[in-house]
Amino acid sequence: EEAEQKLYGALRLAPDEMRVRAAFGILAFRRGTYGQAVEELTWVCERDPDNGTTQYYLGEALNRLGRFEEAVGPLERATELRPNDPRAFYTLGHLYDRKQMSEVAAEMYRKASELQNR
Repeated sequence: EEAEQKLYGALRLAPDEMRVRAAFGILAFRRGTYGQAVEELTWVCERDPDNGTTQYYLGEALNRLGRFEEAVGPLERATELRPNDPRAFYTLGHLYDRKQMSEVAAEMYRKASELQNR
């Protein structure tokens, strides 16, 4: 609650500050308000496409909303920007499984497992 109130205050003072909007989007994701997370994180990703963290959370939020096709792009970008983070690889495995792309899915699961066990 306290963090959220501080973020709202920062957002009112600097509505175009990317770090504040990114933090707000990640907080929305963690609270399960995925639509709000997508809105905030899309705004950030359009302005800073090289932020691997926001790409990951945008992809995850889209995935949890059932917008599977849209989720692939940000998650693929997250794997490029954060190649040592297993989370995006794992979620991509699920998405590729949904698309009946079992070989690519298996590769994503393998990569996630390797990174997790480091």
